[in-house]
Amino acid sequence: MINRFIGVVFGVVLLFQAVSCATPESVPTLDPAVIYTEAAQTVAAQLTADAPPTATPKPTPIPTNTLVLPTSTLLVERPTETTGGLDATPTSTPTQLPTATKTNSGDLIDEAELIVLYPPDDQVIFAGSPFSAQIGFRNTGPNTWTENYTFRYLSGHTFGAATKFLMDDYGNQDTVAPGGEVVFTIPGMTAPSEPGRYLSNWCFYNNREDQGLPPQCFYLITFQIIVE
Repeated sequence: MINRFIGVVFGVVLLFQAVSCATPESVPTLDPAVIYTEAAQTVAAQLTADAPPTATPKPTPIPTNTLVLPTSTLLVERPTETTGGLDATPTSTPTQLPTATKTNSGDLIDEAELIVLYPPDDQVIFAGSPFSAQIGFRNTGPNTWTENYTFRYLSGHTFGAATKFLMDDYGNQDTVAPGGEVVFTIPGMTAPSEPGRYLSNWCFYNNREDQGLPPQCFYLITFQIIVE
């Protein structure tokens, strides 16, 4: 490329000398500055034409932000603490009462069927909340239950309640003939202050004191609650 430029310049110089030697009458006078300028422009144009095309830079793609949706969290509604009592509607379906156990021994002839148990197994109760328990029985034996039949605490957590409840005072019936029903209401219970699962064992006792004999436990109940 440089050699071509030198050759063009050299040719322009020769042309200038030839023009200088010509007679004034046949060749018009040319300005040397104009000739050099035109020559330089010609060479510059040629260099530009011969130059390799400049690569156009490829624009860098702008990264697309990916929208990440948060994972949906299934929210489970916390059970509402229910306070038992005479106005409460307890569960009465036998299949929902797996902890009720009937116990008979010796010459015991009192029999019962569990018809009401509140709170049911694994009932959730808020820590420190008061509640009342309800237990209902149907008399399936041959004896009439008297007002001195009792519902008593055996073991486990008392939930702050008393430990002995006469049917005459805490049952909705004073006496229950065979085929009849009675529901005990146990007031004054309070859920423990610490979370966890708590058990409380109770039993339905008959009355043999009139015969000079100790009462017999003939139906065992276990309350099982979850404290949150």
